[in-house]
This record gives sequence, structure tokens and C-alpha cells, in this order.
Amino acid sequence: MGDYKLLEFFEDNAVELYNLREDLGERNNLAGKDPDRVTAMRKRLHRWRQECGANMPRPRK
Repeated sequence: MGDYKLLEFFEDNAVELYNLREDLGERNNLAGKDPDRVTAMRKRLHRWRQECGANMPRPRK
């Protein structure tokens, strides 16, 4: 969304947030400093997954 990139990790449900305009090398994780943006972007990501019927990874047994 805009200059921001959200990464969501399935293994532990962690997220990382980067402002690519200011941090192209993705060295400064902003997730802890901007939880409202993380929440908004995560909701949008989850909604998109549902709309397009994305196959999600499943844990191995």
C-alpha cells in the first residue's frame, strides 16, 4: 500500500512492515512503531486472499 510493504510469516504469525521509500533495503522493521497500519494492511491482505481464493500453506504433520 503506497510506500509500505507488509510481510506476514505463517510459521509464527509474525509481521514486518517497511517504508520502501525511506528504507529500500528493508532494514528498519516498523511493525512495532505503527500497529494501526499493520492492522489495516493485514485486514486488506486477508480480504484479498479470500476474494481470490488463495491457497494457504498448511503445517506438515
